[in-house]
Amino acid sequence: MGVDFTSSFFDKNATFILTYFSGASLFYQTTFAGNVDFSGVKLNEDFFIQWSSLNGHLIYFEPTCLSLIRHFKVTGQFEDARDCYYGYREIRSKLMPWSWNKIIDILSQYSCGYGVRPIETIKLSTIIIIIFGLIYWMTGCIQRSINQLVTFPSNVLRKRHRETFKMQTNMSLLQLIYFSLIIFSHAQPIENCQTSRYGKYLITLEDILGWFFLTLLVIVLVNVMITW
Repeated sequence: MGVDFTSSFFDKNATFILTYFSGASLFYQTTFAGNVDFSGVKLNEDFFIQWSSLNGHLIYFEPTCLSLIRHFKVTGQFEDARDCYYGYREIRSKLMPWSWNKIIDILSQYSCGYGVRPIETIKLSTIIIIIFGLIYWMTGCIQRSINQLVTFPSNVLRKRHRETFKMQTNMSLLQLIYFSLIIFSHAQPIENCQTSRYGKYLITLEDILGWFFLTLLVIVLVNVMITW
C-alpha cells in the first residue's frame, strides 16, 4: 500500500530499510531533521521524493543511491537525478582512501562537477583567468606599446624635426585580467602589446588551458543534454 508524507517533518532519524512501497508513496516537500535510511528500498514509478529533502540526510548506501538516480530519470526529475549523482560521487570520494583515483575524483569534481555541472567548469575557468591576470600584473611581463611623437631641435636653419618612438607602459590590473580573458577565450588579441620571454611562455600555457576547458565545457554540456 502507499503512504502520503507530503509536507511531513521527521524530527528524528527515519528508517525505511528493505521497505517495499507498492502504491503511491509521496514524500513531497518532506523535511528530515536527522538521517534517513532507504537501504534496500524497492522503488516503483509511483514513489515520489525530491533530492532537496534527502541531501545531507541520506545515509550512504551505494545501491540505494544508484537506484534513486535511475528512479529520478524514469520519473523525469532530471535535475534531481543530476544532483543525486553529484551527491553520490561526492560522498563516495570522501570515503575513498588517498590514491590516484581519489585525486582524479577531486579534479573531476572541481573542474566539471563530475560531468553534470557545467557551472563548475565556468567557475574554475574564471579563477584561472583572474590568476593569470594577477601574474601578468605582478611580473610586468605584459606591457602596452604606444607611439610617442618627440620633437628635436635642429642646428640647421634652426629647424626642428620630429620622430616617433615606441614606448612601453605598464597596464592596470583590470586591463591585464581582460587581456587574460582574451587569451583564454582565443578571441582577437589586443594590439600594441609587448611581452617578455616568460610572458610568451605564460600566454602559451594559458592558451592551452583555454582550449582544454572550452572542450571540457562542450563535453559536459552535451553530456547533460543527452544523458540527463
